[in-house]
Amino acid sequence: MKKRLIKIIALLLFIAVLIGLNKGIKFSQSTVRAVGDLSVDWGPGIAEGDPIFVVNNFAPGEVESRDVIITNNASTTRPVGIRGIKISELKNLSDKLLITIFSPSDTYYGGSGDEKTLTQFFNQSSGPDGISLFNLTSGNTKTITVQVTFDPQADNDYQEAEVVFDLRIGIAIAVPEDCQGISFPNDPVFGTEGNDEIAGTNKNDLIYTFEGNDKVQSGNGDDCVIGGPGNDNINNSNGNDILFGGEGNDLLKGSNGNDKIFGNAGNDQILASNGNDIAYGDDGDDYIHGSNGHDQLSGGQGNDNLIGSNGDDLINGNSGNDKLEGGNGKDRVFGMDGNDQLFGDNEDDYLDGGDGLDKATGNGGRDTCLAEAKITCEL
Repeated sequence: MKKRLIKIIALLLFIAVLIGLNKGIKFSQSTVRAVGDLSVDWGPGIAEGDPIFVVNNFAPGEVESRDVIITNNASTTRPVGIRGIKISELKNLSDKLLITIFSPSDTYYGGSGDEKTLTQFFNQSSGPDGISLFNLTSGNTKTITVQVTFDPQADNDYQEAEVVFDLRIGIAIAVPEDCQGISFPNDPVFGTEGNDEIAGTNKNDLIYTFEGNDKVQSGNGDDCVIGGPGNDNINNSNGNDILFGGEGNDLLKGSNGNDKIFGNAGNDQILASNGNDIAYGDDGDDYIHGSNGHDQLSGGQGNDNLIGSNGDDLINGNSGNDKLEGGNGKDRVFGMDGNDQLFGDNEDDYLDGGDGLDKATGNGGRDTCLAEAKITCEL
């Protein structure tokens, strides 16, 4: 299934303060912070939450800059991005401050011929996509410079003007289209390339596991959990959650709420639980159990075992030799390609084997069966 992707930045929070009158510049000693497998060194003395700039008497034509050192500690490439979030402002000073982000070899944002004001920076990086800077290969370090220039043409109207904003640098991540309708109040939660244990909160969480055999408990809220390569164990709690297993043989557990679960590549187990759930096995030989609710289950590629259980379910085997059980309720079961076994169980079910040599067993109720072999089918 094709999914449109956007990018999201995950991150460390640092504050810049620029003031148009008085004197003084504040610096301190070096502090390094981690975002997943990235480490970000904001320079001498700048702890998390401390200002990266505190500049008074910032006059038109003057320039202030700070270097930030970013290291990728993972064994794979990580994309790096940035966001700027305005906290407060007096006299629209952001309109007269130009920002450039560059390294010795490249300019990533703004610069000569493509000047950007702080106002533009805030607007263009305000969404979950942020501004993508570069891909940082495994084990490498890159130093970038964040430079702010006071427009030389600014007049005296900007005396005593002020702007305070956050800079966030971290991993730029692709977010599935299915999760884009969720509002996430907090920064994303990141694993590493190792075997991580990750816990969410009672709010709407966005969680990335990356590589490794990870264990996730997402908590309450409408969560989006994205597994990576590895055999992951992903559990959600209450809320309408969206889970992605990623590559590997994953165990994905829904709970209360109307969940959407994707097994992706690998031989996955999906336990949907309560609610009207949607589950896709995708590639591999998958086991999917719908449990309570009116569920939609799709096996995808491979020889899958799908069980609707309670509720009026829609079950599609897709490719492969599948075993498909409607369970209780008025179910619609489609084998599609392959030599499939279809079971209606209780109530009035519709069983359609599709292509291949299929066997349909209606069991209780008045069942309709389209298959080469029919057992206890009334129609």
